[in-house]
Amino acid sequence: MKRFQATPARTAWDHFIPGQAAARGGDLKEGIRLYEAALVLQPNHYDSLFCLAERLRTEQIKRVPEAVQLYRACSALRQNDQMPHRERGDCLVELGRMEEAEAAYTSAIAAAPRDGITSPLLFRA
Repeated sequence: MKRFQATPARTAWDHFIPGQAAARGGDLKEGIRLYEAALVLQPNHYDSLFCLAERLRTEQIKRVPEAVQLYRACSALRQNDQMPHRERGDCLVELGRMEEAEAAYTSAIAAAPRDGITSPLLFRA
């Protein structure tokens, strides 16, 4: 572990993976810090965007408007993935923005795979 921590991060994954470990271990702030560091290196790193959104919308952090924008970015990166559309809709409902939520859910339905198989997030939280 010491060797891993001493190695300089060169890719988004070098921040993302320890971010997942921190967040799953209960240190949401450290997880958020590491996801953001991953996004500095690679602004379109889908897994960091998605997991950052998930952490920001938690009861402990409560930064739901930011999560909405991150899910929007995820939807732009993977237009055929229903998950970020659906999660954005859930956040919008939480914010009381029902018309926007309906549009997000409609996008999720449109993006839903016709074969019933969803595209999994590589490192689902």
